[in-house]
Amino acid sequence: KNAGYGITHHNAHGGSEEVSIIYTIIKRTEIQKVENIVKTTNPKAFYSVEDVKFVNQGIFPIKTVTKFWRKGK
Repeated sequence: KNAGYGITHHNAHGGSEEVSIIYTIIKRTEIQKVENIVKTTNPKAFYSVEDVKFVNQGIFPIKTVTKFWRKGK
């Protein structure tokens, strides 16, 4: 969440302890970045990556758009 990604968080009961389940939707190009965040935060974390076909709404990081102006004649 601190990295700007929208998440859904659930507290849950794991096989041997309390766990957190966190869902987020990211672009494929950001998988490595998010994996690094997970591994840095909790090196023993269990996570899975699934293919999403459609997203209706969500919170996504805002990217700055750079406009290139064409030089006049």
